[in-house]
Amino acid sequence: MRVGSTLNKREEVENKNAHMNADKAYFPCYILEKDGKEYPALFTEEQVDTAIERGSKNLEDIPPRKYGNALYFIVTALAFAALWLITNR
Repeated sequence: MRVGSTLNKREEVENKNAHMNADKAYFPCYILEKDGKEYPALFTEEQVDTAIERGSKNLEDIPPRKYGNALYFIVTALAFAALWLITNR
């Protein structure tokens, strides 16, 4: 199994109708259920940080990424090719 999901902490949204004790912002994402239905979800900073801590302590349970390593390889190869072209003119 490989994982393609990413929750982006740069995509923070304001809690527009926050009550007094509510978090001022959330991190949005969509959850895709096994039956194909997609649901919007909001996570607080504390919930995301807790999940990060859990993942860091249980690395053996984290499958490899679907495309992250390939994308890194492609970008790195292109950068080296550009550097070679510049230095070998």
